[in-house]
Amino acid sequence: MTMGKLNIASTNDPVRHTAAAWFARMRADDVSERERREFQRWLAEEPRHRRVYEHLEMLWSDLGAHAGAQEIATRLHAIPTRRFPTGRQRSPRRHVAAWSVAALLLMAALVTGWAFWSISQPTSNLYTTATGERRTLVLQDGSHVTLDTDTRLSVAFSPRTRELTLIHGRAFFHVAKDPDRPFLVATSDGIVRATGTQFSVYEHNDAVEVTLVEGHLIVTPDNPTSHRGDAIAMRAGQRLLMGKGYPNPRLESAQANTDTAWLSGKLVFNDAPLPSAIAEFNRYTTDKIVIGDDSLRSIHVTGVFRTDDNRGFIDALKISYGLSAIERGTNTMVLVASQRK
Repeated sequence: MTMGKLNIASTNDPVRHTAAAWFARMRADDVSERERREFQRWLAEEPRHRRVYEHLEMLWSDLGAHAGAQEIATRLHAIPTRRFPTGRQRSPRRHVAAWSVAALLLMAALVTGWAFWSISQPTSNLYTTATGERRTLVLQDGSHVTLDTDTRLSVAFSPRTRELTLIHGRAFFHVAKDPDRPFLVATSDGIVRATGTQFSVYEHNDAVEVTLVEGHLIVTPDNPTSHRGDAIAMRAGQRLLMGKGYPNPRLESAQANTDTAWLSGKLVFNDAPLPSAIAEFNRYTTDKIVIGDDSLRSIHVTGVFRTDDNRGFIDALKISYGLSAIERGTNTMVLVASQRK
């Protein structure tokens, strides 16, 4: 909802004023059947009548539960029902006066409702990236967030908190300092709390990785197999692993060049199991790599690769380990041992 929508009842447009008057009247307790018929005739007179009225309904709906707040209802019921323009016997001048009163009262109600609603509700947005896409955001508090491929992040800011939820994928946060409003990143396995720092959070395969580059973090795991609620303090240069794959959260030294290489479009592997390396590559492209020979699972990979160059990755495997790649369909490469070629 935006403040621009309040223009529905704030101009000198007679159609908008009439729509506001009818909107208020149709919500009165003593509205008559005759008035309802008059209202339906007014809607049918011109297509614009219905469009403006539906726009007003949408604005009212945006207020949600607060639309029925006492201060709003008071303004709606303050409209003088006996002077409402419904019959032919009413004079045009009195019609215009009643419409103007209704429109002004409704506008006041909407402004009051918007103020009440906006103060109590956080500003919420959902940000996503497609496969292979990387995106950097500047949030309303000045914080910067970079989203990795195939990532979904919900952001909800209020006067007291900055609450974000990493639904899946990976994000790097450069948090603007604001000691009075903690910066919280919720995941399926715990909550990361910061005030001003740089860190990444990666949710994948029933695990969450938190890598701290600068500053301090407090992480509260939410793992049923561990002591729920035990906060873990992190220092720069550390990585925390938690989730179903870690009965007890594991705090270790971070591999800074490896954990944040994706920010520059690279993947760095340091003795990584081949299945894990392939899983990382598959996140960045619709062309998938699969293992067709279980004996290859024991291979470990070391090297630096571009996220958009899985063909180069396959070529390196061919050279280093003598593997073969078989095309299956239009977007799948199956890795097998050379003797199976």
